[in-house]
Amino acid sequence: MNLQDRLNEERRFRDEVQVLVGTDAAGEGINLQFCRLMINYDLPWNPNRLEQRMGRIHRYGQKRDCYVFNMLYPDTREGKVLERLMQKLERMRQQLGDTVYDVIGTLLEGVRLEELIMQAVLAKEEPELDQILDLDTEKRIDQFRRTLEENALAGHHIDLSSVQKHAADSLLHRLVPWDVQRFTCLAVQTIGGQVTEDKVHPKVFRISVPREFLKQHGLQNEAFARGIRVAFERAVARKKNAEYFAPGHPLLEALIDRFLLLNRPAMAVLLDEQGRDGTLWLYRIRLQDGRNETAFERLIALFYDRNTGETREVDPRMLWELETMPHDILIPALQLSALPEASQATKEHALKRLEAFQQEAQARRSRECNIKKQWLEVSYKELIRESQEKLYEYHRRKDAGEDMHAAIRQEEDHLKSLLREQQERLTELEKEHQLTKVEPELEAVVLILPKAVAEQRPSTENEAAKRQVEEAGIKVALEFERCQGRVPTDVSREFLGYDIISTSPTDTRYIEVKAFASTGKLELTLHEWQMAERLQDAYWLYVIENALDAPQLHCIQNPARHLHAQPVTGIVKIVIERWKTNHNP
Repeated sequence: MNLQDRLNEERRFRDEVQVLVGTDAAGEGINLQFCRLMINYDLPWNPNRLEQRMGRIHRYGQKRDCYVFNMLYPDTREGKVLERLMQKLERMRQQLGDTVYDVIGTLLEGVRLEELIMQAVLAKEEPELDQILDLDTEKRIDQFRRTLEENALAGHHIDLSSVQKHAADSLLHRLVPWDVQRFTCLAVQTIGGQVTEDKVHPKVFRISVPREFLKQHGLQNEAFARGIRVAFERAVARKKNAEYFAPGHPLLEALIDRFLLLNRPAMAVLLDEQGRDGTLWLYRIRLQDGRNETAFERLIALFYDRNTGETREVDPRMLWELETMPHDILIPALQLSALPEASQATKEHALKRLEAFQQEAQARRSRECNIKKQWLEVSYKELIRESQEKLYEYHRRKDAGEDMHAAIRQEEDHLKSLLREQQERLTELEKEHQLTKVEPELEAVVLILPKAVAEQRPSTENEAAKRQVEEAGIKVALEFERCQGRVPTDVSREFLGYDIISTSPTDTRYIEVKAFASTGKLELTLHEWQMAERLQDAYWLYVIENALDAPQLHCIQNPARHLHAQPVTGIVKIVIERWKTNHNP
């Protein structure tokens, strides 16, 4: 079967039938994680092939116990040999754990196992096979374990304290189901497709796209046009038997490719209800190595504040907080005139960011290349030594009267090839080590207008008073954190989905501040609420009542779990009517 036929059969097995019968071709290239029972009716002689078969159901992320039954025919010569092989594999598993099947190819590297089994079956010559299974394998296991202990990266190169320190940063920046869902809903709509939520099963959606789109991107799966049931969360996909729609899914990759292939830079004009006035510039900064291949790249978002002339790096997801500008509103000339200055300022900032990025990446690449160089030299030294020993033995046998001319010539060619390969690999590694900067590429620019200006209405006194209350609330929260022995940093102008990062030796708080002149209902942007869902217990909501005269602080940990939020239709906003609980500072 071709790839698409295989995927169709995989989907049919998952959705429609209970048993899949396959040749050895079913032992690789498909994901049968929804299944947990396997019967190997005809055992492969090579354990690597057996490992491939088991890997169809016993995969990372499998939550259930898997049962694998290997059928043997004990009354046959072949069955007896395979039975002994399975017994040895079980002994290896007891020594190395279940991971033996992940490294069986390394343990038996260079062993002509199928040839030895065939010899044992046909000629009844088992001594060499016994040696491989009993003695040589034991030596290989010991050698493999020693190699792991001596060169384990976790023991020598990974700073676990650093990993723990940056764990929260990973949560902040990683792609999560909410990001994928928001992108998919917008992207499918732009190509004339449909995304509808299942009325019976929450968080399950049906996606269908036009056949023309499928043709343009080489997708032949008719199900994408008829409609597929998907879920953006892995747990929901498993529970509801839907396709997990995440990076790697062919339809999502096609949607991403469509937008990556559009002309750059992309341009838009958006409105900000909070009154921000400026431009958002998205740059791709990139480093290439001596092979002219991209080694590292990063997308950065820079906000240019038109009122202050300041440029600062922000979270690009601030776009989720902005609204589309109506077509009948004209762009004020004052905002347009600031674009050249903003372009120059953000370009200079991107170049400085690229310089720092190069220093960070070069340190990482140097460490990687040093490790590779060390092992290249060790490996080739051993291979060259083995070749030289063979040549010495061949010459000894030649001197003893054997005809070794062909063997000597062949091994000399092999030695020359090893020396040449060693130099080529080291030269290639040196190129890999060299990193050069590439001119920053402008991916998108967004003109952000205050909603009041775009609607041609003056800023009211109420809006100015609101800003004063917000600033007072930030001061109250900062002072409270200092009194608690933590070190707070105001990041409210970086649009991160929270206003303050507060650290102590034991924890880090990501704090969103909501302040009232008296009291009221809470309003959060979708970005703020999504960040609360992402960070869970590390996210805090500080609500300050009477912020200007008699501040009263309420601290709510993990609001996504403890508060009931209601989205406001047509407005990018989350409203919480009843937020007062027994949470105390």
